[in-house]
Amino acid sequence: MNKRIILAGGGRVYENCKRTIETYFGEDLYNPPINLFLKEIKRGENIESCEKGDIIISAGYDVKVNQTILEKALCVNVHLSKLPDYRGSNIFYWGIRNDERVWGVTLHKMSERIDMGDIICQRVFEVFENDTAGTLYERAVEHARNMFAEEFPNLLTGNFKLKKQKEKGVFYYKDRIDFNSPVLIKDKELRARLIKGKSVRIMVGGSFYELNGK
Repeated sequence: MNKRIILAGGGRVYENCKRTIETYFGEDLYNPPINLFLKEIKRGENIESCEKGDIIISAGYDVKVNQTILEKALCVNVHLSKLPDYRGSNIFYWGIRNDERVWGVTLHKMSERIDMGDIICQRVFEVFENDTAGTLYERAVEHARNMFAEEFPNLLTGNFKLKKQKEKGVFYYKDRIDFNSPVLIKDKELRARLIKGKSVRIMVGGSFYELNGK
């Protein structure tokens, strides 16, 4: 199979995608018989500077891919929400704040408009009443891992159907939330901010404390 694969991004979803690709091809991935290779592009690096790819997989990639590349290769993105809902960033914060009861993950073709390409597949799951942004994220990562592992062989063969994404949907931006402002300990704002490795400033009885996400 002559496929040149580019994996772009970083973080947990990126690492899971990499493991799926390595498991699928085994030793052939790094000792190609003909023309198979995996090229890794990290966050912030420009995908245009690398070798031509047949399949480009975005998993936490933060640089917009131009139209020329989108037209030449199969470019797909792993997004941790059920598109068209929750395009953009800080989606787990807003999902908790908005009292969502259903969440999902999506594998979709990339387009010039971010998170708006045709959908290849999705997985949907329940949001629990006591979920935080962190616990919702953890389950989304696991569902995305399983989804990508199941669909990856179809990306190689082109054996998939596309579903056009609805235009309607809200795009969330990174800079629209003041994460340094204090929250009340019983407020759902606290659950919306709790995520592993980050601290939240809470207010109890007029005093301020730092609560670490786990």
